[in-house]
Amino acid sequence: MFETLPDGIVVIDRYARIASANTAAERLLGLKRNEIIGRTLEDVLLKRPLADESSFPETDDPLTQVFEAGLLASGVDHAYERPDGTSAVLSTNTALLHSKNGTPEGAVLSLRDVTERRREEEELKFRSLLLDSALDSMIVHDLEGKMIYINEAAYKTRGYTREELMTMSLLELEAPEYASLTRSRMKFLEKIGSASFESAHLKRDGTVMPVEVNARVVEFEGRIIVINIVRDITERKRAEEALKATERRLRDIASALGEGVYELDINGRVIFMNPAAERLLGWPAEELLGNDLHETIHRKRADGTRVLPEECHILEINNSGGVYRTEADVFTRKDGTTFTVSYISTPVIEDKRVVGSVTAFQDITERKRMEEELERRREQEKQIYADAMAAVTGGQFMLCAHENIGDHRRGRVVFSHDVTKPEEIHPVRALLDLYLLKRGVNIGRKYEIQIAATEALGNIVKYAAGGRIEIRADEVLQIEVVDSGPGINFAMLPRSVLMLGFSTKGTLGFGFTIMLEFADHLYLATGPAGTTIILEFQWNGRAR
Repeated sequence: MFETLPDGIVVIDRYARIASANTAAERLLGLKRNEIIGRTLEDVLLKRPLADESSFPETDDPLTQVFEAGLLASGVDHAYERPDGTSAVLSTNTALLHSKNGTPEGAVLSLRDVTERRREEEELKFRSLLLDSALDSMIVHDLEGKMIYINEAAYKTRGYTREELMTMSLLELEAPEYASLTRSRMKFLEKIGSASFESAHLKRDGTVMPVEVNARVVEFEGRIIVINIVRDITERKRAEEALKATERRLRDIASALGEGVYELDINGRVIFMNPAAERLLGWPAEELLGNDLHETIHRKRADGTRVLPEECHILEINNSGGVYRTEADVFTRKDGTTFTVSYISTPVIEDKRVVGSVTAFQDITERKRMEEELERRREQEKQIYADAMAAVTGGQFMLCAHENIGDHRRGRVVFSHDVTKPEEIHPVRALLDLYLLKRGVNIGRKYEIQIAATEALGNIVKYAAGGRIEIRADEVLQIEVVDSGPGINFAMLPRSVLMLGFSTKGTLGFGFTIMLEFADHLYLATGPAGTTIILEFQWNGRAR
């Protein structure tokens, strides 16, 4: 029986010499029996380094404890190196042997190889250290919610000790509003195997910690357990609440605005409308939310033709990320009628990605009608001035539209020149004088032409920051002066044309009385885009 035991057995006499050893002891120590018997135990084993690389203090020597104190020495681990160089961790149990009269006469020592166990324990310690170093909580429990393992973060962040939390169930840990979901979640996890969800845990002080849980079901030592990686999302929730509060404030502001505001998601579907947008479009928000905005209100132009999605500037923002503004577009109301709008659309950007757009729009139908009416009245007024000037001057002065003044151009271009500064007028006059001299124009007529041209040039430098002069000739001579100034006030034209010397910066007059004194015809086109004057002279005209 001694030989068949799996543990090594060594018998020691009163003097700590080895009296016998079994086969298992030979195997564990790596020594033959004749190399063991007769030697002291401390020579063979006990004085070797321990697993933590220290040595036994003399008073703690297991044999001292056995022989002098009469104590059992159980579970003492030794780091042992065999003669062949292999090593092992041997766990020993030592007990006294007594004679028939009860006096100690030796001891028996059992040896067991616990190398693998110690390796697993060290690995477990290392893993535990890693888990306790994690910022996220790790909570392991069974399907009934009974705790199996928790790391340091799990109990410290909740204000418990490890022992306190280990005695609690998952139902006790979770906040009441989530505890009711626990059993259904366990069934789901058992069926699916893994899940991610939000929950909330109760801290020891009664406060609530919102958490994000990533749970996985595994089988361990014949039973099903749930491993949870739990993250404290308190700050994230605060940020989300702050963002929601900001969004609510912005929506409140948008709701108070007089202009329509709507928001689209990345797919062009309506996710918000303010009351003004409902009123202008005739759509209640609950009917339009979730619908394709383009197909609902932006599908056609004023002439009834269809606007394709790829032509829609509002939808294009989701791709380009740019801002689009227009003063001339058309929206369709719920009843099918259309109205003219001005709007600005801007992208909504999150994490450097366009996730939608916001558009603010106004119904400008009445404004457009008034602008068109004003323009019609201006055209009427312009025509009245044109007819009056032509009548008063006997057709010598003609007021034209910009698009029509080209009808009065005659002859080929002799030369042209830009004039932006007063000192540039003299060279132009010199060129004109040379050309008139070559054409044989008499001195009086040449003087009249020069005076009219100088007046026109002087005024564009003075009032319009410069322009351009072009000389054309055939049966007549034409001098055309063009500028990009603010134009002439039509209300001042009668005085500018008929009153000798009337020319002020406030009226933007051009000294028309002087030009009409010498030119046979004067054609004028003026407006916000600038002014064009064509002075026309007969070659054989007489000095006046």
